[in-house]
Amino acid sequence: MKKMFLPLCLLFFAQGCMVQLKAVPSSEPVALNDAVQAIDAVFKSIQNDMDNGTDEIADAGSDTAKISRILKKLCRKHPYAIDVAFINPNGIMQVVEPAYYKKLQGTDISWQEHIKKMFDEKRPSMSWEFQTVEGYCAVSVQYPVLDDDDVYLGSLSMLLRPESLLKNIIEPRIAGVPVDLWVMEPAGKIIYDPDMEEIGRNIFHDELYKPFPSLLAAAQAIASAPQGMTTYDFLDKGLKESVKKYAYWDTVTFNGTPWRIVLTKAEKEGVNGKKTLEELGLKEMNQAFREFVALEEMCGAIEAEDKLHLLSLLEEFYSNNPGLYCVQWVDETVTTRFGFPAENSLQNYRFDLTRDDAQAVFIRAVKLGKEAFVETTLFEGSIGQMLLIPVRCGGDYRGMIYYIRIKP
Repeated sequence: MKKMFLPLCLLFFAQGCMVQLKAVPSSEPVALNDAVQAIDAVFKSIQNDMDNGTDEIADAGSDTAKISRILKKLCRKHPYAIDVAFINPNGIMQVVEPAYYKKLQGTDISWQEHIKKMFDEKRPSMSWEFQTVEGYCAVSVQYPVLDDDDVYLGSLSMLLRPESLLKNIIEPRIAGVPVDLWVMEPAGKIIYDPDMEEIGRNIFHDELYKPFPSLLAAAQAIASAPQGMTTYDFLDKGLKESVKKYAYWDTVTFNGTPWRIVLTKAEKEGVNGKKTLEELGLKEMNQAFREFVALEEMCGAIEAEDKLHLLSLLEEFYSNNPGLYCVQWVDETVTTRFGFPAENSLQNYRFDLTRDDAQAVFIRAVKLGKEAFVETTLFEGSIGQMLLIPVRCGGDYRGMIYYIRIKP
């Protein structure tokens, strides 16, 4: 939640920052309007399919095979869905698709807030975004399943990854255009940004944004109104010319949950309205990862076989970079020793060249001992994006530290 003011407030705060707030936009940019309509159309499609799905599940009764087919159809139609489930009236995940997530069948989730809300209200809802154990952010869409007498039979649940949904809509609309288009919740959570490093951060709580009170004031304006325009001035990188930028925003609301869609552009023709991570004071994640792996502490922990220290280092990088699935160490024998978090990491797993092509790509990268970017299918079926950075201690090759991020 920064595009409209980061260049101003991050690099040039000492030079001063003027923010003007207007209640009504004078002219909403076409790209913003198109994005809002496209997001709304996706939500309407989900609503229609979930309504039909609840009717079909009610008709299916106790036929779990039929319910499974209904859930599979929803998964195929909505590729940004992580999983789709029928939750019985006791809050138990009775049927889950796709196949990988069937391991969750029988899980009691009655304690979760959105399930409690369904018990109480028995009406369609969408949760605020939350962090999944897989490392990415998601929202839960819930629809009640009722019989002909309005007796509650359970709920139909779809777990969505907003980044996947929004990336496909927004990227083509701003390709080659000097504007930024991003999405946040009114509480300040950034749920989509062209820079993945900012997804999952909260403008009001993340330490990254706290030194910039004018940024927070403008963010508050966006949070407090469903539609509007903000103008702000900042000095360019040469500190010679004051540049005015505009931020326009609108809101898409689904089942009572609003998303703020924000577009920023420069007033002056020929001036790029996009911001850079450098202007935010944030390093591009791959560069930050290279510097992290090069820390002397890294070699020290590996050489001393200090698992707890090394895990604490991996945890620190994972925690500072929202959206990662895990950070792991694979040694020079192509054995992934451990990683953080443990539930997403392999433990003393020896990769075998004969198992499949995906493992062969990983093995070749580790044996070469050179930085590599690998995109491959993970055990659970998701596409994992891995950056592998070699670790050399006193000239000796000690394997790779690598992160995995689930591809949007």
